Amino acid sequence: MSFKLSGLQQLADGDLKQAKRMIDIQRWLERSCRDVLDESDFTLSTKTQLIYPSGVPMTVDGHPQRWQVVEELLLLVLDHVPYLQSRFSGGIEVMRRHQGYPILHFLHAEVDKSLNALLVNDICEGRLPQLQFKDAADVNAQRDVGLIVSGADADPPTWQRAAESLTDDVFGLKNLYLLRGLISQRLLLTCLKKRWNVQYGLHPQRAPIAVPFEAKGVPSPTAEYGHPDTALVLTCLAFYQTGLTKSQVTQCLQLVLRSDDPPTQYERLVHGCNLPARLEHWNLLKTDDETQIEELWSYLRLDTSMLNYFLNNFAFPAHAKQFGVKLQASGWDIPLLSNDESSRNLTTGFSGTNDNKRMLPQTIKQDDLPSLVQTNAEVLGYLLEPRNQRCYQAVDWNGRHLTEKGLLELLRNEQIRILIDAGAHILEMENHHLAATWLDIYPDAQGAVYFDRNSRIMVRAHFQKTPVPLLASPFAENLEPCVVYIDEAHTRGTDLKLPVHAKGAVTLGLGQTKDQTVQAAMRLRQLGSTQSVAFIVPPEVYRDILDLRPSDGQTHSPMYSNFLNHPDDRLQLLDTIQQREDQTLEQLYGPRQSSSTAEAIAQLEFECLKAFATNLCPQELDPLSGYSSAFEEIELEREVEFEFEQTRQKQNPV
Repeated sequence: MSFKLSGLQQLADGDLKQAKRMIDIQRWLERSCRDVLDESDFTLSTKTQLIYPSGVPMTVDGHPQRWQVVEELLLLVLDHVPYLQSRFSGGIEVMRRHQGYPILHFLHAEVDKSLNALLVNDICEGRLPQLQFKDAADVNAQRDVGLIVSGADADPPTWQRAAESLTDDVFGLKNLYLLRGLISQRLLLTCLKKRWNVQYGLHPQRAPIAVPFEAKGVPSPTAEYGHPDTALVLTCLAFYQTGLTKSQVTQCLQLVLRSDDPPTQYERLVHGCNLPARLEHWNLLKTDDETQIEELWSYLRLDTSMLNYFLNNFAFPAHAKQFGVKLQASGWDIPLLSNDESSRNLTTGFSGTNDNKRMLPQTIKQDDLPSLVQTNAEVLGYLLEPRNQRCYQAVDWNGRHLTEKGLLELLRNEQIRILIDAGAHILEMENHHLAATWLDIYPDAQGAVYFDRNSRIMVRAHFQKTPVPLLASPFAENLEPCVVYIDEAHTRGTDLKLPVHAKGAVTLGLGQTKDQTVQAAMRLRQLGSTQSVAFIVPPEVYRDILDLRPSDGQTHSPMYSNFLNHPDDRLQLLDTIQQREDQTLEQLYGPRQSSSTAEAIAQLEFECLKAFATNLCPQELDPLSGYSSAFEEIELEREVEFEFEQTRQKQNPV
């Protein structure tokens, strides 16, 4: 995909000679080569894109209120948590890791609807500082704003009346667009339901903006979120869980001291913290005093006022940006497509599962080998064996989430020596820390096997001061005396020689698929004969299993395949393949005219594209919902080509 987009980028940059050479090579490759894909279900994932952005990076439309609205909404969500807990006792789980923002698990659709209704009511009653009414008692204005934010089909006069009723003539309408997207299109809820440090978080070596995670504790080195508001919400949540570093707290304090009114700024930042008397006054601050900074950091690192201050002054202004246009490739561009009926099967893929075959691009079909058709049934048969039907709820005596140490004690009591953490239950402990803790809890074990940060298999033993590689330990050929921890990142593709009669436990998590669960369980290679597995289920997953509520996804991936030589045709091609990156809030969430799907399909010139579109239409989750295409991109993750970005930065505007 990178080479293909590079040629098109040369065309966009006006380097026609280089563009022609690269595109000719690409066309020859597509005609003459065969592509072979390993783990094709992962390679052709609907969530992965390759993006070549172009132009000068610009701050997102509606700044700075765009991220300030997100921060205020998250605080309103926090205010409603006690009410939601009392009304829906089994519908929401609240985990408090620290004194800061909690982790929320929404378990029932009724909770989602109730939270959205509460937020709409807050907005209509003027509790959002960025959206204030000229007349707070104007019932008609409140009704119009409520209709818009809740996602109702509001006509243009309603939008105009709502905008005119607001005090802010500049940002009022933009904030309406934003709130409609965050609430009615469920963007806020989608982000709240993601798991910090498992699905998203911060990368220590990248910009302070949330990025997708490849597995628990493994941030993607290149991917980023393709939707700007997804990135804003998840960045706030990531900082609320991670907290600020000492250097970031120092940055904030230095900015406060340089401000026009340091006493007021400092008081506003620390008003919610119980600081000792020696730290309450700004004039006593010394940012070069490491002892004082250390103490302030312990009080302020997780305070939402301090976190928002850092985000508003350092993170978002510098990094919440979009480029003018972008070239985009996705999984649809990987399978080679030929117009010649005799040239078929140009791409061959291999996958150990067919669970995702309905989500493959229309340009490729899964062909199950007859000898392997029974594989799914065989594996399910293994899991249905009586010895594999044990299930333990990960709850303590009070019905609350079991701590990580409590989970290890449960495994000890059940004589289980292998933990396969497919559900990413272990969030707080590093792998080496968990290994040491497990050895303390399970004194009968001589060693603890785990994966380090470089994916090396390590062993921590009672008789050794430091961990050593498994191959250099006396346990290399026999793991019988050891406990084994396989973290989420290694539950697929890992092949350890586990004891013949090993007993393992697989953790389950929200959103975990059957494929992920089976792949994890099959780390026990003799599961069908002598080995056994149990399942560790947290309370939110247990309730979800009882409810038996499957959810379907909605995915759309565009495909453009054409190249012409005439200058006018080149411009038309570029207009097609270059998509707007810097969409305004109105374009994302504003009202739009509905169009007939049948008419759109009829306008397609190529019969194969018509067939693809016809097949995809019935798969839409709710074709009558009227949601904009923005929601379809909320979940998409994208890989940005940094090499081209470096080249682009060297180009001076004409």
